[in-house]
Amino acid sequence: MLWLRAAPKLGERPIFNIKKHGKWVDDVALVSQVGLTIAGSILFCFAIGYYLDKWLHTKGLFITIFILLGIAGGGYTAYRQIMEVTRDTDKQNKDA
Repeated sequence: MLWLRAAPKLGERPIFNIKKHGKWVDDVALVSQVGLTIAGSILFCFAIGYYLDKWLHTKGLFITIFILLGIAGGGYTAYRQIMEVTRDTDKQNKDA
């Protein structure tokens, strides 16, 4: 099975060339990081709202409020991550 081998044998072509596909890997990592940041923020805030509703015997009030806060916080964090990567890329392009 091809996917179970840890490293190609000497003389074989590598399955995945990180030098050739490095930019693609960086892009996939950024998209994954942004998606996980937003999803994690929403889930974390949902859990807080759920337990507050359960504790205070309200019916969905805090879930709604905290999901909206999670969306806003996750969106802002994702925006900051994207701007940081964009700034680093612009700096590298100016230096080159």
